[in-house]
Amino acid sequence: MKVALINSRKDVAGCNIRHHIEQCIGESSPRGAERSYEFFEVSGRLIHAEGVDDGIDADLVIFLSRHSSVNPVPVLTVHVTGNFGPAELGGSPRTLAPAAPAMMQATLRA
Repeated sequence: MKVALINSRKDVAGCNIRHHIEQCIGESSPRGAERSYEFFEVSGRLIHAEGVDDGIDADLVIFLSRHSSVNPVPVLTVHVTGNFGPAELGGSPRTLAPAAPAMMQATLRA
């Protein structure tokens, strides 16, 4: 499985997440030796990176980014990209990307 990880240069948290993932991959072979990982970086904000994955040959695309909440407690979240309703912050209205529930669950459990 080819996994693409995308972060924005403008997002300090996304850059930090990328750095730590690169260290984890470099220190030990991740489970499933059949997986390969490739990192990509965009200069603008990810919410404005329409079609950034169009030229990427991967089975799974993961966006590494910061999220904020009304409850300022550090937490790891995973979710599908897109919009349930109006596209107030970018993207297309009422459009969600295909989900990878097994990978999402494995990430949270790990």
